[in-house]
Amino acid sequence: MPSSAISARILVRSGLFFLAALLTFIVFAWPDVSRSAHQALRTIRAANPLVRPAPARVIAHTSVIEYCGIGVFAWTIDNALARSAQPEESSWSCLRERGFTTIVVQNTDSAPPAERSVVEALGMAWVDAYAIPDQTAYAPEQVESMLSDIVARLLAGERILVHDAGGRGRLGFWETTFLLWDGWSAQDAMNRYVALGWKINGDSDFGAGFECPDSTPDGDPGSAKGSNGQFQAIRAIASALGHPPYDPSPDMYGNVWDGCRLPAYMASWDYARITWPAGGAQHWSIYGVPQRL
Repeated sequence: MPSSAISARILVRSGLFFLAALLTFIVFAWPDVSRSAHQALRTIRAANPLVRPAPARVIAHTSVIEYCGIGVFAWTIDNALARSAQPEESSWSCLRERGFTTIVVQNTDSAPPAERSVVEALGMAWVDAYAIPDQTAYAPEQVESMLSDIVARLLAGERILVHDAGGRGRLGFWETTFLLWDGWSAQDAMNRYVALGWKINGDSDFGAGFECPDSTPDGDPGSAKGSNGQFQAIRAIASALGHPPYDPSPDMYGNVWDGCRLPAYMASWDYARITWPAGGAQHWSIYGVPQRL
């Protein structure tokens, strides 16, 4: 047989052997290699936040969903930190069955009197240390305390629900603060705040077009919404965290929010003095709570 024919047969057999080996690798070994590579990437991302891409326009990342019959329920961090309106009495046992360990209530002014006893009887912690009046913003020391507490609880493996009455103003203020600390841009965080129900529009008893709605114009707490104070505080928090400012106005009444005065109750507050907990700007809301910091 000519040497050229022998060489051709050897080449063919070698090629078939290589293809068979490659097919065996793909079928049996590739899934493990892929999982290992994926895990390695997650480990690198957890150790080095610089390789985590920013959540560009992820307003709907954790949108409102049906969950235990609760209004305006959405995950801030999937299966770890949630936000909602006031849960129904029948919702508590459902939350416990789904692994919730901690309930943080913002609206002790309107929450059912029996809420604490029901929650604690089910074995969940009930935290009211961060309750504030409706239509207001958190003071800097409250922001620092609440954020540090929630971060520590998340790192300890707790599953947390933060709720207020309607799931909009106070609640959105808390979540927006968390997301700014977590690395979201001011624009993305505030757009999510609005999308999930923040009463950005300055409707008041003074009529449409009332400029710079205040929580207490002329000393009347019922004469306007709290949006201006909440907006001014979020703007200051974004600045303290190094984010470029973002102004979602003008609103539907033509109000331009940039440059509005602070409500009187906020006059002495300075968000630039907040000490932020470790772990910020790592996009927990996208990648989950890191195993360690």
